[in-house]
Amino acid sequence: MKRMFSALLTLTLLCALASFASANTAQPWSFPLVEEPITIKAMGLQSPQGGDHNTMAAWQEYEKMTNIHIEWENVPTATYEERFSVVMASNDLPDMFWAMGISTANLVRYGAMGVFAQLDPYIASSAYNFQNIIDENPSVRGAITMADGHIYGLPNMNIGDNMRTNKLFVNPDWLKAVGKEVPESIDEFTDVLRAFRDNDANENGDPNDEIPFIVRYNDGHFLPILYTFFGLGNRGVGHRYVDWDYENETLRFIPTSTQFKDLLTWANMLYSEKLLDPQTFENKTSREIVAKTSANLVGAHGDYVTNTGSVMQEIFRCIPVMTNYYGEKAYTRTSAMVTNQGSFVINAKTPYVEELVKWADYWYGADGQLMSNMGIEGLTYVKNEDGTVRFTDLMINNPEGLTLTQVRVNYMGYQGGAVIYSDQYYQGAETYWTATELMEQYRPYLNEEIWESFNPTFEENEAMAEVWTDIKSYIDEMVALFITGGRPLSDWDNYVAEFDRMGVDQYMTIYNAMYERYASQK
Repeated sequence: MKRMFSALLTLTLLCALASFASANTAQPWSFPLVEEPITIKAMGLQSPQGGDHNTMAAWQEYEKMTNIHIEWENVPTATYEERFSVVMASNDLPDMFWAMGISTANLVRYGAMGVFAQLDPYIASSAYNFQNIIDENPSVRGAITMADGHIYGLPNMNIGDNMRTNKLFVNPDWLKAVGKEVPESIDEFTDVLRAFRDNDANENGDPNDEIPFIVRYNDGHFLPILYTFFGLGNRGVGHRYVDWDYENETLRFIPTSTQFKDLLTWANMLYSEKLLDPQTFENKTSREIVAKTSANLVGAHGDYVTNTGSVMQEIFRCIPVMTNYYGEKAYTRTSAMVTNQGSFVINAKTPYVEELVKWADYWYGADGQLMSNMGIEGLTYVKNEDGTVRFTDLMINNPEGLTLTQVRVNYMGYQGGAVIYSDQYYQGAETYWTATELMEQYRPYLNEEIWESFNPTFEENEAMAEVWTDIKSYIDEMVALFITGGRPLSDWDNYVAEFDRMGVDQYMTIYNAMYERYASQK
């Protein structure tokens, strides 16, 4: 299997390098980016697996290439929202924000206030790699351009069906141990989970340590994983609480839909029958997933294969698209190309806006993608005799037993930053063979349309902010209560009525206005 992975890696990297090389026809910058060294202060998101931006080998290598030294403040994922709020309130901003996932609302708000630099004047002149990307994918420009016509952030992007489709996985050894086949429907899936619970599926002599199904509890994983069993999220996971109502030909607010009630009913059954990890609401990062899957305690999951043991162990296999709760086949857990518009944002007061745009543009090109994906030649990857590349044993057979996710954060700091993850280039969870082997089977059941971001005007953004914070907190609270049994599903009507009091009509009116602008530009 290692040979298979190496062959796949070789082929995809060759194709990608050729593709990017042919696309780039002009280069308005060269290394070093500045003649005299400069120092930039930056805030960078820190992975739950650790890693220090100040010591990562790839950043140190890039400093040599650019003459730009970065003084990093590592911001853990668990505290980044709080830290961002504190910094913005202090008016003592770093020169740039990297991988902080700055929201559309904050891009609009701080862009209009002149706090974030307008990047659109620099793209054509200083970002030739990114300009090539938007020339080939015009919808990307629309996704990152705010309603005032300006761009305040460069995006993190997924390109390709594998990168945009997060799948479900099952442990085949556990299936064999309990005498079950790969499930083909939600009912069969539930039966498999019960078999995992009732038998010593991991065959370690302890019949009570099995976790039949584990789901990471955050916006990007928990609800989108469950949505696909109920036909929700049919315009992509980027629009977490709104999708398309085919029956009424209008937008649908997901949390008050009958399908969402069915979802909560099923999830409550999973939780009460101990089919869902009892610590679900504490599993908020990949750290918890890694610990449990690597210890052979998990039967099925919807996370990344790089978080479930060494990629070479191939513990889990992809589950084919299952018939959902309503007897239909559809898979809705797919993302837009632009996964975050605020992955790279510059302080408008820094004197180095143009230099930093060039600094970021490197990661959208061939060499930058090679470094962001593979790291440093001789350390994290080596070249084969034919010029192709492969990970070193440090990465895929780590002597300390670390997973690829765990080890790469010590050498590469680009996860979530202004980079492209593509089927052709990215080598990791979404493009490893256990994640891609059923892509052809998935493809006919994917969403017919994926919405990119809808961008509000400044006024819409402020009006939406008045109601959304309370609505979102209410959703989070009630989802946990309904699933854990803290509030009975018989109270559904009262739950729905509360949204009216909280101003959901105002929220949906604004959402519809954003949608109409988006639809008119397609």
